[in-house]
Amino acid sequence: MKYVLAIIILGILILVHEFGHFVLAKKNGILVKEFSVGLGPRLFSVKKGETRYSIKALPIGGSCIMYGGIDDPGEEEEDMREIPELSNRIAALYYDTVPKENRHGKCQITMSTSFFVPKPWTPFQWARMYEPSEYLRRAKIVNDTM
Repeated sequence: MKYVLAIIILGILILVHEFGHFVLAKKNGILVKEFSVGLGPRLFSVKKGETRYSIKALPIGGSCIMYGGIDDPGEEEEDMREIPELSNRIAALYYDTVPKENRHGKCQITMSTSFFVPKPWTPFQWARMYEPSEYLRRAKIVNDTM
């Protein structure tokens, strides 16, 4: 019984943790692709705005998937274009909110893409790796949007 209780408590802690990601992403204008209660296959979902809210089969934990990773198996071209567009919005926010006398030079946002980031212990750990040509195609979309 104490193991079941430990799993339930851990699941609640993970869900609260993921909800923290969700709230901060929303407050900072980061698009959230999906917020889910539970893990595994989707049992029920509804899409409101850009976010899909889901209930999944295993009633432990949850997830908050944000736009912005070009190695996400579900990422679309529109999502890849959002990466540099977000950088441009951050720079514009800097110029709009920081008074000129408080700026120390111009706002520079460095953005990089990496295709060799390991994915263990993520929802994508069992996803197939893309061919080099697919990574280059995706990087070109990001670069062309810059």
